[in-house]
Amino acid sequence: MKEIKTLYIIGNGFDLHHDIPSSYYDYMHWLKCIYPELAEEIERTFEGANQDSWWSDFECHLAKIDCAYDISILIYPDFEVDGIQLKGTNSPDRLAALYKAIQKTFTMWVSGLNDSLPAVHPDLPIDSDAAFLTFNYTDTLQEVYHIPDSQILHIHGNVRRGEEVIIGHNSTGDYYPEKQYEMVDFKNAPFDVAKEITAFRKPTTKIIETHRKWFESLKEVEQITVCGFSFSDVDKPYVQEILRSISKGSKWIIYIHSLWDFMRMTDKCEELLIDYDFMDW
Repeated sequence: MKEIKTLYIIGNGFDLHHDIPSSYYDYMHWLKCIYPELAEEIERTFEGANQDSWWSDFECHLAKIDCAYDISILIYPDFEVDGIQLKGTNSPDRLAALYKAIQKTFTMWVSGLNDSLPAVHPDLPIDSDAAFLTFNYTDTLQEVYHIPDSQILHIHGNVRRGEEVIIGHNSTGDYYPEKQYEMVDFKNAPFDVAKEITAFRKPTTKIIETHRKWFESLKEVEQITVCGFSFSDVDKPYVQEILRSISKGSKWIIYIHSLWDFMRMTDKCEELLIDYDFMDW
């Protein structure tokens, strides 16, 4: 295998930089147009989901079930999302169905994002000999920058290849029963709900093990360029695995586009003990 000297970590900001409507806000607006009942269900199930700011950390917030969920479930309407039934009579089952509906509609939405690519023009100095770890589901690297599939790891799936689109939070759901007991003396239902919350946790450990050889191939990497990746807590295990895999003297170059971005990324890099420089885009 050819030694890899440069690694790119590509996040959703990369697609947004190229004017691809790939934000969680875009998914929200798509839902409200195509599946308004599901959008309403999300708003009444998750804490703060009726606010735009909730969608900025969409995956993490998928664990934050409203503490009144087991009570208000009794008056929720029944409805269907593309063959997935959401019944108002059993809250754990309804939550499991809701997570399935989110997974399915999210996949449907991202499947349409590649339609934007013919109008996209490359404007970043990308090293075509590098390796690429992308958290995006699109083919921007392939179609716009002509990077071969063999150099790209779509860590959460690629829609063109029909791979599973992986989303999820990083919570065990342990907090939920405690919140419920603070509100009312439930017996078993809170633990059932917590089980469903845990089931939608992103399987980062399993994903890393699946791609163990790829991570091991990074031992000669000298430079990591980060484009549009937010270093979210959900995806932190991947960064930690990269840090374990690469040489200690590797340099990180991180693209930023605002003062808020600068402050947030500085905190993330210092937390992870990363030797970094910033670059504007």
